[in-house]
Parts: sequence; structure tokens; C-alpha cells
Amino acid sequence: MEPFGGMSVLAVGDFYQLPPIKAKQLCVCEGEVLDLWKDFHMVNLTEIMRQKDDHTFAKLLNRIRTKKTDPLSVDDMALLTQAVAEIKDCPLHALHIFATKRLMHTML
Repeated sequence: MEPFGGMSVLAVGDFYQLPPIKAKQLCVCEGEVLDLWKDFHMVNLTEIMRQKDDHTFAKLLNRIRTKKTDPLSVDDMALLTQAVAEIKDCPLHALHIFATKRLMHTML
């Protein structure tokens, strides 16, 4: 029997994505049963599209994403702060991202 019934599958994701804030993962792959990664052909996208016109911000985000050990400078913090909006200024249907469950429960 072929995986996925012989159908082509396109899987998209970010290997640097943060783990979920829930107590445990929604699914757990155990043993060889779900070891399908070896059957996928990976394509690594290298061109930044969303911040392509803001090189300084893009470089800062990449340093944070790849966990570079350089401490954030005052300029880095100022640049990041510009991107922060108060929850009261956001539409109710907007996506909200929180660092902790406690903060999520306090703010929503």
C-alpha cells in the first residue's frame, strides 16, 4: 500500500516555527508507521518576500529566528517595538500571538 493512497502531497511548513503553547502536541509520530519524511523531496525557499524592501528588519528577524547569540541592541529593540500594536487597537478577528498561556488568558 502506498502512503497517502498514491496521491501527491504538498507539505508546507517552517522548521523554525515555535512549539505550540498547549500542554502537549496534537499528534505524536511513533515508530516507523508514520516515518514518511524520507519519502519527501524538500525545497528550501531562500528569498525573503514579506520584508524584501526592509533589509534591516529582515536581517534582525533572521538573527532572532536562527537564535544568534548576539544580544539585541537598543536599535534592534526600537525596530521591534515599532511593529508592536496594542491589543485594544487590533480588530477582534485578528490573529493574536502570545508568549505564554498566562498572558493569553489575561489579554483575551
